[in-house]
Amino acid sequence: MYFKNKNKLDVKYDDLISELQDVVVKKYSQHGVSLIKKNISDVSIELSFNIGDNELIAMNVNKESPY
Repeated sequence: MYFKNKNKLDVKYDDLISELQDVVVKKYSQHGVSLIKKNISDVSIELSFNIGDNELIAMNVNKESPY
């Protein structure tokens, strides 16, 4: 949600992570996808997924924007 008085986007990171996981699982469920790494820090989110026996998908999301 965007607040005009704060000029800042309010992001619910737990919801974002859940949505990203759901999209990947739905897309690759027939190939045996699984989340193998989830690192959350103050500045970023990192997700990595195995598809079969290979790490094929990695996502990095920065929480802070320089703008």
